[in-house]
Parts: sequence; C-alpha cells; structure tokens
Amino acid sequence: MIRWFVNRPPDDGGLYYRRTLPLRHLMPRLRTAGVRVTYSCTIDTNIDYDAYFFSRWIRPEYLPLLIEAKRRDKLLIWDVDDDIFGLERIEKRHQEQRAILIRTLELCLDMADIITVSTEPLKERARRPEKTIVLPNLIDLVDNPPQQRDAGRNAILFTGSPTHYLDVELIRELHRQTQRDFQWVWYGMRPVWMTGRDIWLPWSRLCEYPRVCRMVRPLVCLAPLVPDRFNLSKSAIKIWETATLGSSVIASDYGPYTGSAAAIAAAGEPISREHLDQVIGQTNHRACLTEALANSWQHSENGPARWMGAFLFLASLCSEKSHAHANQLPCSPAA
Repeated sequence: MIRWFVNRPPDDGGLYYRRTLPLRHLMPRLRTAGVRVTYSCTIDTNIDYDAYFFSRWIRPEYLPLLIEAKRRDKLLIWDVDDDIFGLERIEKRHQEQRAILIRTLELCLDMADIITVSTEPLKERARRPEKTIVLPNLIDLVDNPPQQRDAGRNAILFTGSPTHYLDVELIRELHRQTQRDFQWVWYGMRPVWMTGRDIWLPWSRLCEYPRVCRMVRPLVCLAPLVPDRFNLSKSAIKIWETATLGSSVIASDYGPYTGSAAAIAAAGEPISREHLDQVIGQTNHRACLTEALANSWQHSENGPARWMGAFLFLASLCSEKSHAHANQLPCSPAA
C-alpha cells in the first residue's frame, strides 16, 4: 500500500481546484492502484507517509519537518496555482510578511521532487522546468450545473478577491455609465468607488461560491484583466464557471482568456458600454458554455487523463523508492 499525505490549508481557495476536485474524481482509481490518501488540515509529524503534497504556502516552522522528510527520502510534491512569486499585487503594509513567505516557498520548491502548476506561463515562473508538470484547472458540473438563459435578468456580476484592484479599473467607467440601468453586484472585491445602489457580497467559502453566483442570476458577468505577469499565469476558470450561470460573459482578450468567445474587449482596453450592448443584443452565452463544458471534469477530452497520468507517475516513484529502500536493508542473520 502506498500512503500519501495531502495537506489541506483551511484558507487556500485554490485547493478546491488543485486537490479537492482531482481527489473527488480520481480517488476510486487511486485506490485501485494501491494508493491510500490522507487529506488533512493538520500536518502529520510522524513522517510515515510515502509522499507529501503541499500547496502554495507553508509556515516556516514546518521547514524542519520537510527537511527530515527529505532526509528519509520521502517524495515531496508542491503545487502552485497562481503567480505568488512577486510583490506587485501586495499592499505595502503586507510586503515584508509576504517576502518571508516567498523565500520559504523558494526553499520548498528547491526541496520538492515534483512541482505541479496550472498553466504553461506559471511553469516558466516556477523556474524549475525539469521537475514541473502542468495540470489544468477544470470545473465540476455537479457544483456548477448549467443554468438556462433568462433575458429578464438585470444584474451585472463581478467576482474576485482584492488582488483584482487593478483589473476593476477596466470596468470603472462602464460602472459609472450603467449603474442606474443595471444592478451591479460585487462578490468579494469591494471597489472604493462603488455606490449605494450596488450590492456587495462578502467573500465566502469556495464551496458556497457557485450557489451564491446562481442566486445573483446575472445577465452579464465581467472578467477584466490588465496585461501583466500576474494575470498571464492565470487559468480561465472564472469565465468557465460564470458561463454556467446562464449569463453572457465579457472578458479581456489577454492571457488565459485569449481566443475565448468571452474575450471581446481588447487587451488593456476598458470594457465599454458598446461591449455590454453587444452581448445583450446577441448573447455569447452558448459559445462560452461550450468552452466551459469542454473544460469540465465531466467532458474534458484529456484534462482528467493528464491528472490521472501524473498521479500514477507519482505512485510509481513512491514504489521505486520503497523497493530501493527494501533492497538496502541488511539481511537477517541465519537462524
């Protein structure tokens, strides 16, 4: 039996796409392959597992545990799903603390046997191509069941964390022009220029995210991205999930959205009233939904296979290490 420990930090939203969904869909096949998975918020200090999976950050006090795991030749797998290597999107008052986390992350990536990332640009940012595997983010249609188009809706929805403070500037003028004609809903991000007519929904647990978005019933969802290194490394999860809401989607033609049916605003240009009128007059909902289905766990042609192939590869590495250690054991004395 191969034993894996998968760390589940309580405050890491990306873990839903990078750990929860892959294990949800692939756990039966992992069991068949002889892999037993422990998925926990608490890091087990016994170092009895064959492989340890971590994501993004780890507190510096856990570094001795990782060093000991490496000394015992355990397999370390590290996942990064965002460009968290720089300070560009971090407020000045938090930069010193973030710099410590980044230095710790670099040490962990040096120790890792395998690094997994969500996109090719992020693989470049990780700067360790010889041991980095790209595994795509996929949506789950059980959590995001496709909704019917409803032309009677009147809400414009933007979802995102405060790291999007630069991106929302691309929709600031649109908001000014349309706030009296449409109900603007901000989920997570709260721009300083939002008005009393707007609705703000505080960020929730990721498991509640799809349900909250369905309650909004948006007519149009917005996904602006300014052209920068941080956004280049992102995946297109946002437009795939919002496409299941029965809404039109307007995105910037940049980075992960390049070539999408939603990408009708030129890179670096504001999303305008003309763009809004365009998708209201002739919705792009069906085309965006087709893209979403093709990037789901249920319908993707090769996404789940890439994940399962990577998991089986990691299981084989664990087996090789176990056999190597068994062969190194001293022979028992003859009776």
